[in-house]
Amino acid sequence: MHASSRSFRTGRRFLARHRPQIALEYFRKALRSCPVDERQELVRTLFYIGIVLKQVGLPSSALKTWLTARGLHKRSYAGRMADRYMNDYGMLRQMSSELDDWNAFYSVQLKKYLESKRSRKIGSQGEKDMIWDLIFEYWQGILRSGVLRGKSNSEKLALFSDVEIIFPYFSLPAEKHEIIQVDFFSRSRVSPDDPCPCHSGLPYGQCCGRIKCDEELLYGLF
Repeated sequence: MHASSRSFRTGRRFLARHRPQIALEYFRKALRSCPVDERQELVRTLFYIGIVLKQVGLPSSALKTWLTARGLHKRSYAGRMADRYMNDYGMLRQMSSELDDWNAFYSVQLKKYLESKRSRKIGSQGEKDMIWDLIFEYWQGILRSGVLRGKSNSEKLALFSDVEIIFPYFSLPAEKHEIIQVDFFSRSRVSPDDPCPCHSGLPYGQCCGRIKCDEELLYGLF
């Protein structure tokens, strides 16, 4: 039994004892020491890491971990967990489609705001709350207008990206650079419904082009 297997078994024991934080450390140790050619073991470890992350209140990190595992083995338990918890934006599924739309809109606009700052960071809780309130105010206007009715997720996402919110700046804004996603093999711009150029078999919008949630934008993921 190599080191990764021992760490994995120890992690499962701590998970069974309802000590997820300690279990996570052992699963991480198992992942670091697992040989790269042991795909099944890598996928199994990532699956359990996702379970623990969800237990400790980091569901978006759990989803990202399961998506990583699905990239190694499409028909794994981790892949089924990703399908269960992921919405059409490639984000964590919410209680309703309206909440899915709100999360996508908020994340698109939060990313715009962060990219406009030289620091790429939120400086205080007060700043974070103010930006949330401002984005939500625009969101309420979108809902009142009824413009989302009958639109596909791709059409909604294009609309969310087109909305320009006038954000207050706490310092000089950074220069804007638009990033255009292109499939260089087909020499065409990639849309969310297109197959992902990484050949995962998933739509681009649920794979490399998935919308990063606020947790990921602000703090990064596991």
